[in-house]
Amino acid sequence: MDINKFLTNKLNSIKHIISGMNQVFNSHDFLQKFSKKFESDYIEMLHYYRSSNAFRTVHSIIAKFLSENANYLSISKTKKIKSKNIFGEFDEIQEWKK
Repeated sequence: MDINKFLTNKLNSIKHIISGMNQVFNSHDFLQKFSKKFESDYIEMLHYYRSSNAFRTVHSIIAKFLSENANYLSISKTKKIKSKNIFGEFDEIQEWKK
């Protein structure tokens, strides 16, 4: 699965997800909304990159896409923060501002 192609095709939907988020949000907040909206596609992404690092790999690709499309999405990076991932472990992730 070409995740970047999928994300590019869903750019307007991604912008809509972001419009419904708080003024300041982090990558985990976004991924939670994204994975709910595109659940079957998200599962397919994880399956494509199935390994012990599937979540980290897919999430990194999505976060890079957000960064590369920040102007279109009307977001900017603020700082790196500590946030619990889906496994309850702390990761250092990007915080965003609309």
